[in-house]
Amino acid sequence: MAKIVSDIGYDNFKDEVATQQGKVRAGLYGKVWQVLYDLPDQKSLGASVSAPSAKPTGGLKAAYGGVLVDEQKRVLLREPKGHYDGYVWTFPKGRPDKGESPDAAALREVKEETGYSARIVSKLPGSFSGGTTVNEYFLMEPDGKPGKFDDETASVVWATLDDAEGLISKTVNPTGRKRDLAVLDAVRSAIL
Repeated sequence: MAKIVSDIGYDNFKDEVATQQGKVRAGLYGKVWQVLYDLPDQKSLGASVSAPSAKPTGGLKAAYGGVLVDEQKRVLLREPKGHYDGYVWTFPKGRPDKGESPDAAALREVKEETGYSARIVSKLPGSFSGGTTVNEYFLMEPDGKPGKFDDETASVVWATLDDAEGLISKTVNPTGRKRDLAVLDAVRSAIL
């Protein structure tokens, strides 16, 4: 089952579900997708495969992201395409590829989701729980001019810390909104 799930193009699937059945349904399917993705393959279990628990064994998966801060102390936010899973404005983040270090994953996610190459300044203290992942963030500064961002992002915007708080507050996913506001507070403490 895990092999079948890993062979399906999730980005296409979630966009299609959101278009045809709505964002709420797409968010629920995303949770089901995560359970299926986390199923061990039969070889690693021998002959028997047990049903997964409601929460994947071991809890939430790790994800890494970055908060870009410019010379004017503004932060870069991304608008997920279709406000996927109720996010209106958020920080770039994602799970690491196999064998990828946390800092490399964070830099890659920032580049993919915002178009900006970046340099890590420091790691923000703590970890920040979302609905499906526990996230760690790096404070970053942009490195050069931006390129194109991936198709998961509708737009990006530089915002003052106060404006960023207002933009993040528009997110209707309460867990994600709480997490992103906590990340913003950590950024405030780090740069002020």
